[in-house]
Amino acid sequence: MKGISHPTKIKVLETLKANEVSMEKLSKLTRIPAVMLKGVVAELKADGYIEEKEGVLKITDSGIEAINSLKEF
Repeated sequence: MKGISHPTKIKVLETLKANEVSMEKLSKLTRIPAVMLKGVVAELKADGYIEEKEGVLKITDSGIEAINSLKEF
């Protein structure tokens, strides 16, 4: 599992841990501009931490493990 240390990625994963949302809603919840968020979401998808189905973003089990491992420190 790749480590997650970028604050924006952590914020996105924490938000998705609590909510399954669209990209637009994620942008509003995190206050991250959609243009910037698209790149972050693409990286998190490529790493297997989130998935998208029918326009809804959802954290994966790997994403939950990554967030939980950060809290151990």
